[in-house]
Amino acid sequence: MRRFLKVRWGVLAFFLLFSSLASAQQSPMPGERSVAGEVASLLRQGQILRGGAKVRSVCATGALDVANTQCIAPSSITIDCSLGPLQFVENNGAFTFNAPLDDGNCFVMFYNGASAGTPTPGGFTVGSNTGSAFTTTSTNLFTVSIWRITIPGVGSTSGYTVFAHQ
Repeated sequence: MRRFLKVRWGVLAFFLLFSSLASAQQSPMPGERSVAGEVASLLRQGQILRGGAKVRSVCATGALDVANTQCIAPSSITIDCSLGPLQFVENNGAFTFNAPLDDGNCFVMFYNGASAGTPTPGGFTVGSNTGSAFTTTSTNLFTVSIWRITIPGVGSTSGYTVFAHQ
């Protein structure tokens, strides 16, 4: 039991030390140069991000077909923005796209296949202006901006806007 407590205390001490070092780092003010060796922290807000990363589009269903060539929408899909900020899905029949269950935002490109149906939103809190109308014309493309935001003690809301690309 003592050994277990020593190990746990050691892990906790390391975490507290790392957290205090990370939070002690200050982000440079506008016009200031960043200091080499700055520590990025997932626990601190307002950090300056320099450089970047390439973002790859991912299948909105979380998996491609067996041949890894298609991402066909099932009859109902719940959008999961944690899969990535850029997602896609093929519309080959009417389907429902449901509001995310967790906070986040993403863009999902719907591309119409040969037997496209009309996508139907579900679980969103929106007014009458949600952007462009969906079509069922083969090869048409639509980007749908989707978000969910929670205000602690108040509740959450999910919305979407459709952008047609034809």
